[in-house]
Amino acid sequence: MSDPNFVVIDPLQCPITGETFRDPVIDPEGNTYERSAILEWLSTNSTSPITRSLLNPSQLTPNRALLDQINNNSANNPPSPPPSSAPSSSSSPAPIPTFQTTLTPSNSILTPSTTNSVLSLKLNPPSSASQARQNIHLVLCIDVSGSMSSPATLSTSTEDAGLSILDITKHAAKTAIKLLASDDVLSIVKFTGSATVLQSSIKMSAHGRQMCIQSIESLQPENSTNIWDGLQKSMDLVKEDKTRLPASIFLLTDGVPNMIPPRGHVPMLERYLDTNPGLNFTVNTFGFGYNLDSDLLRALAVAGSGNYSFIPDASFVGTVFVHALSAEFVKYASKAVIKVECTNPSGTILGSFVSKQLKTTNTTWGYEIQVGALSFDQSTNYAITFPDDVEISGAVLSYYDFKSDKTIEVEASVAETVDNEDIDFNVMRLRTVDVITKGMADQTTALSEVEDLVEKLEQLGGKDKSATIHPLTIDVSGQIKEAFSKSEYFQKWGKHYLPAIARAHLLQVCTNFKDPGLQVYGGPLFETLRGQGDDIFMSMPPPKPSRPSHDGTCRQQMSSAGFSRSYYNASNGCFAPLCHVQLYDGTLKYLKDVVKGDVVVGTDNKLVTIDAIVKTLTDGGRCEMVTLPSGTCSTPYHPVFVNGAWSFPKDLAPTVEIDCPAVYSFVVTSGTGVLINGVEGIALGHGIKGDPVASHPYFGTSKIVDDLKKFSTYDSGLVVFDYGCMKRLEENNTDTLIMGFHEERFLPLGVRSEN
Repeated sequence: MSDPNFVVIDPLQCPITGETFRDPVIDPEGNTYERSAILEWLSTNSTSPITRSLLNPSQLTPNRALLDQINNNSANNPPSPPPSSAPSSSSSPAPIPTFQTTLTPSNSILTPSTTNSVLSLKLNPPSSASQARQNIHLVLCIDVSGSMSSPATLSTSTEDAGLSILDITKHAAKTAIKLLASDDVLSIVKFTGSATVLQSSIKMSAHGRQMCIQSIESLQPENSTNIWDGLQKSMDLVKEDKTRLPASIFLLTDGVPNMIPPRGHVPMLERYLDTNPGLNFTVNTFGFGYNLDSDLLRALAVAGSGNYSFIPDASFVGTVFVHALSAEFVKYASKAVIKVECTNPSGTILGSFVSKQLKTTNTTWGYEIQVGALSFDQSTNYAITFPDDVEISGAVLSYYDFKSDKTIEVEASVAETVDNEDIDFNVMRLRTVDVITKGMADQTTALSEVEDLVEKLEQLGGKDKSATIHPLTIDVSGQIKEAFSKSEYFQKWGKHYLPAIARAHLLQVCTNFKDPGLQVYGGPLFETLRGQGDDIFMSMPPPKPSRPSHDGTCRQQMSSAGFSRSYYNASNGCFAPLCHVQLYDGTLKYLKDVVKGDVVVGTDNKLVTIDAIVKTLTDGGRCEMVTLPSGTCSTPYHPVFVNGAWSFPKDLAPTVEIDCPAVYSFVVTSGTGVLINGVEGIALGHGIKGDPVASHPYFGTSKIVDDLKKFSTYDSGLVVFDYGCMKRLEENNTDTLIMGFHEERFLPLGVRSEN
């Protein structure tokens, strides 16, 4: 990284990179940086590069005022979307990644005591700064079985808006079509008892785009589920395509196939790949709902060098599709393979437990790892542990470069410096993949192994604010642990969620806004494309309800804003249990562990005392939340203080429905709020008046505190309510003001009744 000790001349340029801001963030002292640059700086330093004051990533917040200024300056000359490029044999390859190895002694925290050495393999990616995004051939392979007509309900609502699963899928597919550039190619396959090709290799001209949208709109639920026929016809379309663009098959289904090929799905896919070695495509699978053969979808994705995404309910379709397509656009190579030549190849390739997630081979001469795709801005990291001393002869990376249409080989060099935190993170990331995969195969010891993993992560800095280890710790100690904690959790959603989160961490790809650990993956180009996809989904007219109302009449179409809030995710409440506060002594504490009398950092970094905690259980253990860059996870309408003003979280970052058993808010003895992951969240009874966001005639006054004191557990410092506890002026009108609590929703024992 360049030396940051210089005078800033242009206020619209980052003091570290000297380039115009694209994603500016501001620190508590008012200094602004490009997000990726300051995070890179803080990965090896603990102080500000300008003032040398202590600084950690959680203290950085988006500088929206500066971003607005930059956008206004360019309003008359708006930037074009990132350009795209098709492969050409006359083109030079994309910039070559650097391939480095590091052999380090075993750390008992990282690896078993029987391990003497860890070989870290790192591909440092080329930057996307001067690169065009890749043109692709997208194949949408959509299940139209009868179950796709089921209502597209949100897990936090029992209301039926008349939309089916297929309605939402079609809307997401149209979002994907609008994201494609004119030189991209689209094919569409529908499958039920058999598969039908609706469009074959259509270029995305205005006419081609309209043809494809009409095909999507024509989809109707039919009968059974023949996944293999849909996949085979999709691969045949790639085989027949004359453009030779890198292709990605998006296969979406909501159920279990009831028509099985004689050899089985995965052997048939592997046979197809073996007989067509020149084809360049990936298979990405999307499982909707809980009635899935998620093991099959994961296995197809692994065999097809793609990703598997779990879509628990309708609110998640849009964000998953946008993330998946953005990830395809930033790839510059495929078929990447790492070969490591060494003596005594009896070690373990992390992340490859029983080959459920990673395709690897141990040979007499060493190891071979099937890496798959490579992406701009995102490093690719693997690690091998050895039980005995070993001599490394060398390592070679080979991959197919899209731009030059050639296979390129890169020999590894030994890293001159050892980045211990990077090695720690990637070893623990890969161990997380193995713990999940092993736990799914044998649940008897899964929970204890996850707890052991959490302990080791915390020893490595998981409780601190490491830009990578801390978010991974939240994933493991939160939803991953919860998925193994009860058999009913595992059987309902864990067995679908766990292989998806493991696959995402293995591939180092961000697949949603929900999981904190995935937010460290991506890069500037990915974030730009993802933002464009978000805007398109949110601005598109909502789909028309296809399902009749209970009385047989036609339903009224939702407003665009209402649809976007519901199906790209939104809700209400407070803060998630695994956010943290900072105590007076500098230590951190999860919100779920805060108690009455805790002295924490609050408004203007002054200490405040917790007088009471209000815990509200969520409906079905899920609710709509917003995760800010700091890691602050809040309900959409609970005010936070960012960039000198109170804002609703929904206006700062996307709203996503997540698994969250309860939300927390606080009453403090003084001040207006509490710092949650470094961002001030407003307290109950804060007393702020005249602010368009913060002011509230109930939440902002002593009325709410007086009402809370009426409940028997207030003096002990914890008041627990069941969901739906707030009383409105007009109970059937959610637009009217909240004015109290439903006493019957109070839980004096802190838990729901079993009756």
